[in-house]
Amino acid sequence: MAAEDALKHVTTTLSDLLRDRMAAVEPVTFGPPYPDPGQPGGRINLFLYAVAENPAFRNDEDPRRTVGGQYGSPPLALVLSYLMTTYSSTDGVKGLTQVSADELDAQRILGDAMRVLHDVPIVTRNTPAERALNGPLILDAALLTEYESLRIIPRTMTLDDLSKLWTALKDDFQRSVAYDVTVIRIERARPQTAQAPVLQRRISVRPSPNVGPFITELDPQSAAALEAVTISGTGLIPGQTTILLDDGANVGFPNAEQTLAALPGSTVKFQIPNDAINYLPGPKLVRVRVNDPVIGHGFTSNVAVLALLPGITTLSTTTGHFNGVDQVTITGTLMGRGLDPTKPGDPLVPTVLFGGYAIPSASIDYSSLPTKLIITLPSVPGSDPEQPPVSGSVLSVRLRVNGVESRSWRTNPVTQQLEPDPAFQFTVL
Repeated sequence: MAAEDALKHVTTTLSDLLRDRMAAVEPVTFGPPYPDPGQPGGRINLFLYAVAENPAFRNDEDPRRTVGGQYGSPPLALVLSYLMTTYSSTDGVKGLTQVSADELDAQRILGDAMRVLHDVPIVTRNTPAERALNGPLILDAALLTEYESLRIIPRTMTLDDLSKLWTALKDDFQRSVAYDVTVIRIERARPQTAQAPVLQRRISVRPSPNVGPFITELDPQSAAALEAVTISGTGLIPGQTTILLDDGANVGFPNAEQTLAALPGSTVKFQIPNDAINYLPGPKLVRVRVNDPVIGHGFTSNVAVLALLPGITTLSTTTGHFNGVDQVTITGTLMGRGLDPTKPGDPLVPTVLFGGYAIPSASIDYSSLPTKLIITLPSVPGSDPEQPPVSGSVLSVRLRVNGVESRSWRTNPVTQQLEPDPAFQFTVL
């Protein structure tokens, strides 16, 4: 782990990267971005204007030191936000004022620096230095023991955000760009604690390369609320197996890993709860935990992926006009959550599809979610395709939430082939 001076070493690493990879070597200064009229030539200024804790690594231990999931003392993980500004003081250009010539050269320097940070967005302990101004590597020597690389991420700042920042700096506004650098971990050196000696050895010998349960298949691999899923594999003990369900898309649902009891029987099954608080559609990670009475403790299996689907139960009508007046009420299960203006592009807001036509969000009443949606069939162009469906079209109605869609098909009882489900077919009048 890096020591308390890690911020300084990250800043010097950025400086070395710019001076090493830019077309022309420009001096780099640090601190608040103030022009220096007395300094000739071009200059890049890096200002560390914000430091924040990285929430993704708040509880993440160093894997070289502890086993994941164990209690410990995670280091302080930070995100560093930099403001990069360029200045220039030229000898002048014929036909231009001194201010204009300086500005154009500063723009050249800024473009060159942005190109470098675009070409090298990740600095590892093996990133070589081309000019070798400060050694054979770009990464500062104090950061070579880190197991995480430095990731340089452009931060999008509106003109209003930049104006507020420059107002706080009490200086004239300058063209500038912002970058976030992560992950930086800071920890005070502490002595290693020796583990207790092994007093008794208990080694379990099994006729399998896998210790504990192992999932080979989920049947089905996609399921809606209240549907049962069968787990196939090895080391599964009915009656002593619990199912662990976690989110696979990093969108916040479930809020924590959920534990489900297996259904009674000779096989290991579990049922998807109709619980919109802890479950929303999307990819889910399924594991099982078996308490082995012979060994005396439990084992957790490998991970299998389950697609948790939204479900449509009924359509209030299967015919109507796209005229801005006719409405269709869709009821179902785990249908997502309502539109929040503060969360644009939220994948958990349901998209309603009539065939290949996506109903505009302005025509959808989300107030009754997660069990009901009220659709006003629009007469104006939508998003995909550009025009609403024409009269006579027969469309399958579907919900798309977090990358998965509700079922609009069924198995024909005679031919055993898949076919559109008439209950979810809508005819345009």
